[in-house]
Amino acid sequence: MKWEYASGGYLRKIRNITGKRKKQKNKEKAKGIISMPRKTKKQLLAERAEQAKAAAQKRTTEYEFYSQARWDNWIGQIREIDPARDAGGNEEDDPVAAVIVNMEDDVILACLKIVARFDKEAVSREKALEIFNKIRDIVLAPVEEISDYADFMICSVQDSLSCSLAAFEVYFNHDYEENMDFRELIEEAFEAEEDGDLDLAFGIIAVAGAGVIAGQVIDEDILAGIPEERQDTAVAVWLDGIDSIVAAMVGSDSYKNFDEDDDGSDWSSVCPSRLFLFSFSVVKIINASGNP
Repeated sequence: MKWEYASGGYLRKIRNITGKRKKQKNKEKAKGIISMPRKTKKQLLAERAEQAKAAAQKRTTEYEFYSQARWDNWIGQIREIDPARDAGGNEEDDPVAAVIVNMEDDVILACLKIVARFDKEAVSREKALEIFNKIRDIVLAPVEEISDYADFMICSVQDSLSCSLAAFEVYFNHDYEENMDFRELIEEAFEAEEDGDLDLAFGIIAVAGAGVIAGQVIDEDILAGIPEERQDTAVAVWLDGIDSIVAAMVGSDSYKNFDEDDDGSDWSSVCPSRLFLFSFSVVKIINASGNP
């Protein structure tokens, strides 16, 4: 009994000493914390915002906005259906034209995703242009011959995309004006082409496209109301590229909040608003050129 009592007292004594030491250490630690400069709520929120921004930039850098495989998938679809093509005398029922429209929309959507990340400062201008230039190299590269008709259609969509992509480049560099008069600009582009200055005409349409990307509204009748005598022109083809940007932005705004974890493999679900609507200019070009 004495031993147990003595042992119990000894243990209690040890615990008391240990407890006092812990309390002293906690007091010293507390003093150290209090003496440290305290961050304001504003500073903490700013730090979290920077951390979120850095994380978003990392995800954006790793995300593949577009790929050669994606482009090749569309070309492969055209190659498969072209031999069995039967429009039944109606261009709007042409399966090749359907793929062409979706292929163009797919590229535009990828570029709009870059714009969305750029606008949120999740990617720098330099990085946005680097990603964008890779897309341009893919979609404007020469394509192996398929047939006269398919080659003509692919060439047409590449001509259209060339101006769309130029518009995105102008946007990233902010080389456009606010509150542009689209009707006047497009008229100037047509006049420049008629005077033989295709470079000037191309640049004007690209600047107009940058305005559209920035959110400026272009009246539908400007794009749809091109006079018949001007439909078989380079400017008309380039305007189709701008029309594709308009359609993609109006059709869905999912590109603004896309998930970088999505691998984008569902290539058939692009721009549902245009999935069953065939490009106005594709029909224009076919009619103007007299191709079958």
